[in-house]
Amino acid sequence: MKIDLRSSEVGQPRREAGIDWLTAVFHINLDGALRNSSMVPLLMERIRHVAPNFAAIAFAAGELPQATTGRRPYALSIAPAQSVLILWHPARSDVVCEMGGRACADARARGLEFAILGEFQPYLSRLDLAVDIYGNVKPSEFISAGYSKRVKSIGHMSSPEGETYYVGCRSSEAFARVYRYSPPHIRSDRLRVETVFRRSLARQVAAGMVGEGGLNRGVATASARFGWVHQCWVPDSAEPIELHRLVSTPSVDGKLRWIQKQVVPTLRSLAREGIIDERSLLEMVFGA
Repeated sequence: MKIDLRSSEVGQPRREAGIDWLTAVFHINLDGALRNSSMVPLLMERIRHVAPNFAAIAFAAGELPQATTGRRPYALSIAPAQSVLILWHPARSDVVCEMGGRACADARARGLEFAILGEFQPYLSRLDLAVDIYGNVKPSEFISAGYSKRVKSIGHMSSPEGETYYVGCRSSEAFARVYRYSPPHIRSDRLRVETVFRRSLARQVAAGMVGEGGLNRGVATASARFGWVHQCWVPDSAEPIELHRLVSTPSVDGKLRWIQKQVVPTLRSLAREGIIDERSLLEMVFGA
C-alpha cells in the first residue's frame, strides 16, 4: 500500500511513499531443461511455484512471452509485463526477477506489494523506497540544507528534463537519489527522494518492513541512514530498522583462486630470477 505521510503540522507538505524497485535472485534447479529458449513455459511454472504473487503480476496477461537476449552474465530474458524482467542462463541455477516502478505500482494497486516483498525477502538483491514530497522544493535546496556526516560522496546531474543528486557511493549497499522533473512532465509537481538498498541491507530492510512496521519503518530507516534535515522532510515516528553490515568470509575456492592468480605468478618470477628456490619456498610455506 502506498502510504500518505502527511504531517499533522499546519503548512507541512504532503508526502507519499512506496516501494519503487525490487530485484530477487531465486535459486531454481533448471536441470538443463532451459537450454532451449522455447522452454519458457517451464520457467514460468517454476516461478509460479516459488513466487506466486509475483507471478500474478508478471504473467497477468496470460500470454507466452518471447525469450530474447539477456544481459551479462545471463544469456536469456523475458519481459512478460510492463517493467518486469526475468533473466536466466542455461549453465546457472539462479533466475533474476526484477520489478520496476510501474510493476510495483500495479502490485500496490492490487494489494500484492507486501506479499511479493515477503516472497522476495530471502532472495532480495535490491530494494528501492521512494518518497514524493509535493511542493516547490528543488533538489539543490533539499541537499544544501544538510545530510548525514557519514555521506562522503555527492554527484550531480542536470538536463532539460530535470535535476538529480546522487548521495553516497552508487556501488555501495545504500545510496540515495534526490531529483525533480522539469515541466511539463506529469510528476514535475513533486520532489522525489529515493533510497536504494542492495544485497544484505536490502534483505534486512525488507525483513523489518514485512513485519508490523511496513513502509513507515522502511522510510524511517532511510531517513536515519541519510539524516535529511530539510524542513520539508518530516521525521517519521516509526523505529528505524537496525542494520548490520555483514562481513563475508572468503571461501576455500576463492582463496585458491587468489593464490593461483596472485601468488603463483609472483613466486615463479622470483624463482626465474634465482631469488628463491624449492627449499626456501618450502621453508616459507611449511616452516621446515
